[in-house]
Amino acid sequence: MNQVLIALGSNVEKEKNVPAALALLRAQPAMAICAISPLYETTPIGGDGSPSGQPAFHNGALLVETALSPAALHDLLRQIEAQLGRTRSADKFAARPIDLDIAMVRQLATDAIGAQMSDTADQENVQVDPDILRFIHLSVPLADLAPDWIVPQTGETLHHVAERHRVENCEQDSQIPRIIRESI
Repeated sequence: MNQVLIALGSNVEKEKNVPAALALLRAQPAMAICAISPLYETTPIGGDGSPSGQPAFHNGALLVETALSPAALHDLLRQIEAQLGRTRSADKFAARPIDLDIAMVRQLATDAIGAQMSDTADQENVQVDPDILRFIHLSVPLADLAPDWIVPQTGETLHHVAERHRVENCEQDSQIPRIIRESI
């Protein structure tokens, strides 16, 4: 069994697409949504890290448990994006109706018969999107759900990464995510 943090974002018809994505995810028999972060309004950024002229994003995160492999979950997320009108392009920073990305995967430790041994994951079995370390729109909602998860690249908790991003962006108020809804 895997615990997975999924980053969610939209800046095209976001009031429609975020709830639609959640409904499609909830309908998946191979996963259970355990928690949903607050929804944040964030300033879109371009490839150089500066604000772009696109509409604001709504960003959040989900904590799910699933028996799907990361590759199978990735494919499922891409199918949901396509259902909601997303066409991926070479422009990583393009506007999008929905963006669903695996941010962190923890494989839970199990005993010989498959029973979960503890609430902790083996740190060697953690997969992390490196963008968590770069972007506040990822780190803040993820830290809301799993503040104590460790980012192996740095040894920091998600909470620490999010707080570092808040401090680094304190002079640029437009870069600080603003909660627009406590729940999606």
